[in-house]
Amino acid sequence: MNGVKPDGFIVSLLPLCGGADIEKWDYGREVHCYIMKYELDLKWGSDVHLGCYLIDMYSRSYRVDLGRRVFDLMKCRNVYAWTAMINGYVQSGAPDEALVHFQKMQVEDGIQPNRVSPVSVLPACSSRAGLMCGKQIYGFATRKEMNHDVSLCNALLVFEMGYT
Repeated sequence: MNGVKPDGFIVSLLPLCGGADIEKWDYGREVHCYIMKYELDLKWGSDVHLGCYLIDMYSRSYRVDLGRRVFDLMKCRNVYAWTAMINGYVQSGAPDEALVHFQKMQVEDGIQPNRVSPVSVLPACSSRAGLMCGKQIYGFATRKEMNHDVSLCNALLVFEMGYT
């Protein structure tokens, strides 16, 4: 690749990296280092896209602490970045942190969850806070008129079946 410099589309490699396979995680870290070293122009004008990919990659590699570091360094955090971080905590077995971030997203940053956010945080309820938490997520979804979303309804049904 003499003289060819990859552009911001290199971030599309990150979903292929991570997980329990340490070799894949090393590739992801290398891509992250390359992006930082060469200060690639990410084309999309924001670090949110890259941040979400990195949070996901590090979380799937059981390194949610590194995902959190990326999250904390992001200049701009939108609902997608918050949801990626919430999902990262759920995947890594930190349900309390997931629930705290779901609240912080709304209270501290004033960002309203999208239809994916409740689906992402719901497993935290089943692991930790129980049926009451799931009912609160359902009530939240009803108030925000998200209760007709198929993904959320399916997640709520699976959640409720775990308590019957």
